[in-house]
Amino acid sequence: MREIRTENEVDILSEEQWEKLATIEDRRDKAIIFFLLATGLRVAELVMLDVGDVSENGQCKDVITLIGKGNKERKIPLSKAAKEAVKVLIEITTNRWNEGEQDYPLITGRYDRIGTRTINKIINKHIGCGPHQLRRTFATKLCEIGERIDIISSLLGHDDPKTTYKHYIAKTMEQKQNAVERMGELCLKS
Repeated sequence: MREIRTENEVDILSEEQWEKLATIEDRRDKAIIFFLLATGLRVAELVMLDVGDVSENGQCKDVITLIGKGNKERKIPLSKAAKEAVKVLIEITTNRWNEGEQDYPLITGRYDRIGTRTINKIINKHIGCGPHQLRRTFATKLCEIGERIDIISSLLGHDDPKTTYKHYIAKTMEQKQNAVERMGELCLKS
């Protein structure tokens, strides 16, 4: 007899968690979370960024180039929201380093580059989830506004769009119901 498998539901930010984002008072922590949400970066990619990777001559870059998982290079365009987060992070970090330098970490702890565990703790403390939930939210929201799966896959650094779809795009029962209702409306119009 065949095993019946349930569909893998992807965990994205809830309405309650979205509301918590607005209440974060720590500027650095808020900027970190919003940068991750606005770019879909992995935490390991974020902590390796230097100021020079995201800024040039005091201006945020429009596109950043990073080396991601599997040592693959990818280019990520920065939205206005991502650039605002970068400005905050640079401002905070510049206080610890010589202004104008580009070779220092974008995000620092007390003494040096911040680690992935610290970022995980920051995210959990403020919105009660792990960093990958931010990445899945990024992908799902892009899908919901009609972005093509190959574009989303490229932004996430996936070679195969199937990976993006299977592990990063939320498929709720409400979305499925809406889809069949839209199809039903098309059928009724015929």
